[in-house]
Amino acid sequence: MLPVTPPTSHLALLNCPTSPSNASISYKIRVGSEISEDTLKSCADLFSSHYGIWGEQASTISKYTIAAQCLSHPENTVLVICYLQVEHEHPQLYGHAFATVWDYGENKVGWVTQLVVHKAVCWCYIATQLLQALKFHALFSDVNIVGLASSHPASCNALAKYAAGNIHNVNLGFIHEHAKGILESSPISYLKAAVTSSKYKPLFVPKF
Repeated sequence: MLPVTPPTSHLALLNCPTSPSNASISYKIRVGSEISEDTLKSCADLFSSHYGIWGEQASTISKYTIAAQCLSHPENTVLVICYLQVEHEHPQLYGHAFATVWDYGENKVGWVTQLVVHKAVCWCYIATQLLQALKFHALFSDVNIVGLASSHPASCNALAKYAAGNIHNVNLGFIHEHAKGILESSPISYLKAAVTSSKYKPLFVPKF
């Protein structure tokens, strides 16, 4: 988890990676109550095919599992979707990020519950821009702590960039002091379970 300064002015996304002239990348932001069944299914399919674990240990997920893990509190949840649009073709989902906010004392936590990018565009700043787009939604206007549970370096770097920080300068003392309390205060069941269960380790919770 990272402390961040809530935005006070208009925020601009980073420049998109160079794309062919007949293709474009777009990002859409939706609050939980506006997420359709079709969108959930598309996110589930992307997760099952591109989450980062393949072969015999591959992870699969259904739209019902996503709803249970990432949309249990839709009024406090945001979904950012990345589409690649090639001329004369149907837009293709190339990445998504679910995030939920909650109170922790006088602070506001914004936690990325799922971050997935198509393997064809890994390391193309898609994950970074998915998280940056969260800043455009009103739910994240007062967020001053952000976090995610991941061991993937691209995800960790994207979170550090959200806070305009360097991953090498993470304040581990804050993690030691506050991680347990922040997770226990979460409305997300698998985050609460991470406090006592080894199933969800390693847990990445940086702060500067």
